[in-house]
Amino acid sequence: MRTDEIGKIVVDHRFKGVPLDVELPLSELGRQGWNVARGDLSLPVTTLRADALAHNISTFAEYCQRAGVRLAPHGKTTMSPQLFERQLAAGAWAISAATPGQVRIMRRFGVPRVLLANELVEPQALRWIGAELQQDPEFEFLCLVDDPASVELMDTALRGILSARRLPVLVELGMAGGRTGVRTREEAVEVARAVERTGTLELVGVETYEGLRQVRLSACHELFHFICWNHPRYRADEDLRYVDAAIGAPERWRAALGYYRATVRNSRPPAQYAELHKHWLSAPRLPTLYLHGAVDGCSEDYTPWIERVLPDESEIALIENGGHFLQLDQPDVVARHIVDFVGQAA
Repeated sequence: MRTDEIGKIVVDHRFKGVPLDVELPLSELGRQGWNVARGDLSLPVTTLRADALAHNISTFAEYCQRAGVRLAPHGKTTMSPQLFERQLAAGAWAISAATPGQVRIMRRFGVPRVLLANELVEPQALRWIGAELQQDPEFEFLCLVDDPASVELMDTALRGILSARRLPVLVELGMAGGRTGVRTREEAVEVARAVERTGTLELVGVETYEGLRQVRLSACHELFHFICWNHPRYRADEDLRYVDAAIGAPERWRAALGYYRATVRNSRPPAQYAELHKHWLSAPRLPTLYLHGAVDGCSEDYTPWIERVLPDESEIALIENGGHFLQLDQPDVVARHIVDFVGQAA
């Protein structure tokens, strides 16, 4: 169904906001000259400003492009196929849905990629999604998983329907006491392994709700990499080839890998890094700024030990709500600490 066909729908007293004595095609509403402030419409009614709407769509699209992220607007907010069409035209990667019924409407109006920000365990809905994916190789659909039992239910419903492709899923990252999502890294790996045992699902990433203060961006990165590295089909050689192609000259990433190998505890560094290893184990001689994330999750809090070995005029800061990737979690705080420290030295 095309969006222009919506104009043929007849609106009457069954629709909110329409005058009670009116019955006409939706495409004719704009020609009636109605005015909300004048009392022409039956309240309550929602109004949209065309110029503000266009500005919002283009502004958000430009922001995502600058930030290097892909946008999947939450379609459940409006359930407006006309807005879906405009958001996709502006570069939206997908449209997000909350229920299978919403997915059905988006599919009917030709949305090419739908992200169901929820689990999908209803057998009839899974069978319908499976059939749509099987019949149309251009249609893409993703949903969430957070429990091995749900993964098994999905696989059972899709078995015999999906053969040419798999249904992509993301492990949902939650919080203790929260509504959904895995609580620990171990639970995430258990769910990922359950997906791997199926013949119908494919793990493609992790997902979380950005409003959870307890869930950090770095935690998503760490969990995603942890799942990938523990995946039965993980290939280190393919990973290195990707890094080589992305970074460029092999000596650049080899130097980085060599540095980490040389400083790993209880390791024997290659001969060419022995000198670096010697300096690493010695106490710093120059004033040093040491920043550590308060919720690192990857490394223990070294600040008490660091404080004893750093020379005078050094600074130590434990960054609140900072994870292992401080620059991602708290970029402004990290930048301020660096600028202040360098400024003092100058």
